[in-house]
Amino acid sequence: MLFGCAGDGSRGSSTTISDCLEPTRANSADIRRNLSRIQGAGLCYRQQQVYEGRFRWTFHILEHQQHPQGPFWILPHDNEDTAFDVAVQAVIDYGGGLLAVDSGGQRNFLGQDPNRNFSRSQAESRRCPGQRAPAPGYSQAILDHYQDRHGPVLALHNNHNGWSGNGGAGSISMARESVSLRAYPGARLNSNPGVQASRSNISGRNASRISSTGTSGSTGSSNSSSGSTKGNSRLGDEDNLIFVVGTAPLSADPALKRRVAALNAAGLNVMHKQLNSTNFDCSLSDYVARHRLGEYYNIEAEHGDRQTQQQMVERLLAVLGIERLSAQRRSSPFLQH
Repeated sequence: MLFGCAGDGSRGSSTTISDCLEPTRANSADIRRNLSRIQGAGLCYRQQQVYEGRFRWTFHILEHQQHPQGPFWILPHDNEDTAFDVAVQAVIDYGGGLLAVDSGGQRNFLGQDPNRNFSRSQAESRRCPGQRAPAPGYSQAILDHYQDRHGPVLALHNNHNGWSGNGGAGSISMARESVSLRAYPGARLNSNPGVQASRSNISGRNASRISSTGTSGSTGSSNSSSGSTKGNSRLGDEDNLIFVVGTAPLSADPALKRRVAALNAAGLNVMHKQLNSTNFDCSLSDYVARHRLGEYYNIEAEHGDRQTQQQMVERLLAVLGIERLSAQRRSSPFLQH
């Protein structure tokens, strides 16, 4: 077992991480559900423990043994089974690995949302109503898995159908725009009924920004054949989107603006959050942006819609220049080892 310490000086934390273990030893419904695929691909299963204050966190880690430097996925919510299943297939297909937070099959652990638990200090933690105590050890333990990687921070989530403010049950949607959240649809509005139905809920300024083809004019994206939803109209659903965060408006962030345009051209919806001094929520996405830790992409898809989320993974990685292991190119930094 490897051992390390981290903390903000007032609480302290420690972490242990195992060598490869038999996946049958994992006390995880997610691992058991995917056991045949994990064993068939010879993935390394490791377990990490993080001790910080009253919290005793368990992380389940899967890694591709031949290509460990591929894309690495974070799965904060233990009740999002579709995201876990898709992540396992992504590791098999592209290499790299995944880290899943164990909350006993629930969204929260001891009252703490694992995706509202990223902070470096007491002062930073106070900005977030959803964080019960500072968690520098937890934050560092997760992001340490990117220390020697060349790729972006990647996350997978599942959400409920529709936005609760528009007759649905979820909290994130292309239909939910605000001062800090801007939607950039990657599919035609006539195949994106959630966005179409929500036009009355989008301010006049934002509504005019979305063209009749459902493409944000400010990104310069187009509805080319590469951006079509042919074969799966679910790619245009309001609940299926790539979530990105920046500290400036998209128009003032040329690199991210180009990336959003490329994602739109690939047929992917994108939601952009502009992070500021008042809306930091201790989520992984906000934490990465706040501390300028590199690119971050979260693939949100509806619970149970595995086919769509798998296609979103494939299209996102294609935009990032990451190919399947069977078509590996030496020029891809994500697949070098």
